[in-house]
Amino acid sequence: MLELLDPLGTVSAKSDPPRWRLHYNNVLGEFTSGKSRARIQGRDGRSLGKIPHGERARARPLACLNSLLPRFLGGPATLREGI
Repeated sequence: MLELLDPLGTVSAKSDPPRWRLHYNNVLGEFTSGKSRARIQGRDGRSLGKIPHGERARARPLACLNSLLPRFLGGPATLREGI
């Protein structure tokens, strides 16, 4: 997510195990290892599949980005995997 949002605006991430936070412009996303939901702007997000523990906690399956990106970008977004 960090690398994807970086060219689009101001983005930073902070890890405080078992949680990590992603700030994009004025939007805050909070992710917790072992949980299947994210909190974006204080509201629960859709099911994302379990977030891995440890170093892989920041990695997200590409399929979940279609539900996360619109919440961070504030409008519709579609990510298509390789054609």
